[in-house]
Amino acid sequence: SDLFRQALAFDDSYNLAYLGLADVFLQRRQMSFDRDPKWPAEAKVLIDTVAARDSSLAELYFSLGVFYTLSRKVPQRVAAFKKLVELRPNDHFSHYVLGFGYLVTNSEMAREEFKISLQLRPNYPEPYRWLAIMARRNGQPDEAIRYIEKGVELAPEAVNILDVAGQQHMYSGNFSKASSYYTRANQLKP
Repeated sequence: SDLFRQALAFDDSYNLAYLGLADVFLQRRQMSFDRDPKWPAEAKVLIDTVAARDSSLAELYFSLGVFYTLSRKVPQRVAAFKKLVELRPNDHFSHYVLGFGYLVTNSEMAREEFKISLQLRPNYPEPYRWLAIMARRNGQPDEAIRYIEKGVELAPEAVNILDVAGQQHMYSGNFSKASSYYTRANQLKP
């Protein structure tokens, strides 16, 4: 946060520095570093400052979407991430976060956005993780395994992907494979 504050001390009209600082505040809350409710509130003030100055910045809608995610305001989260995709239609990450935004309310749209993300960047592992989770929940264990194995192939040291791989294999009855994924995950993040 110090670098963003320094940038703002140098140029208080630097909107991306406001959004960077807002993202730091949101991450403090999201990653459980500090559950103090002041962080999202302070982030929202910074986000609103930028929104009043330049509502055409894609980064604004990412920050707003994260804020609404932490605030558990799903319709607003989806609207913010839709605007992000509108501003960056060819960006894989924009489609990924919109897919994440839809997870709670519209699994079909979430699946579609994750697939668009993969069309734009096939080697991005996170959509494979969510597609695997969704396939398992829809009673498609073979499809779930295919998705998560691709995720593991792309990110063999990503603990969250290894954990889901363990879950998928456990649900499929392959306990030795599940155990190997859980063991790898625990070795990487004890």
